[in-house]
Amino acid sequence: MADQKISQLTTITTVDNATDLFPIVDTSASETKKITPTALKTALALNNVDNTSDVNKPISSATQTALDGKQATLNYTPENTANKGANNGYASLGSDGKVPAGQLPSYVDDIVEVANYAALPATGETGKIYLTLDTNFSYRWSGSVYVKIAEPNAVWGGITGTLANQTDLQNALNNKQASLGYTPENAANKSTSVETDKLSDIKYPSVKSLYDWAVSLFATIANLALKTDKLVTANRQTASYTLVLSDADKLVEM
Repeated sequence: MADQKISQLTTITTVDNATDLFPIVDTSASETKKITPTALKTALALNNVDNTSDVNKPISSATQTALDGKQATLNYTPENTANKGANNGYASLGSDGKVPAGQLPSYVDDIVEVANYAALPATGETGKIYLTLDTNFSYRWSGSVYVKIAEPNAVWGGITGTLANQTDLQNALNNKQASLGYTPENAANKSTSVETDKLSDIKYPSVKSLYDWAVSLFATIANLALKTDKLVTANRQTASYTLVLSDADKLVEM
């Protein structure tokens, strides 16, 4: 609408608020003029203003571009819903707000203690360990039966390092030796000659020293047996003499 004076506006005879929303009185001519809402909006440069609700108002292209760029500046990459619950993707949530067990690695969910084996639930649950307090045995549910996991004193896993570093195991071994009433031999007390150490109450013979001593003993006995079979004759008199062990290697006078 071009610029107009009030006197130049259209004269109306009857004011109709439905149509002539803005009646204007021209005092110079004692007449009522009119201006339509559309004409007024145009005259005030408000022709692009409407009653669109806030939720439906569009935003400018510049604003949209700025918003789109803001995501990148935050180093944020939106998720791809195709990767939900998939390998190399991200876990989903079940209706209970928890990650489904099938998307988790093996784990123990809970340890259930019961008085004894008879007190175990008729049907167990996977992911739980059941402990019978009377025996301290541990069980898992196979899906149909309870399976004992291990003896209560079993050693779990492999042993690494030197034995000296396994203090619990070393102490157990030391105590086991004592419980058997066994004292290990002292190699310094080993005797290599029974004859030399025959008066010792500390030393113990080696197998070879026992063997050598036995061979010598049997040779001495055999030699004595031969000597006792000989007769000693003097002045035409015949006599016999029984040699004893102390007579070994002695001379007999004729």
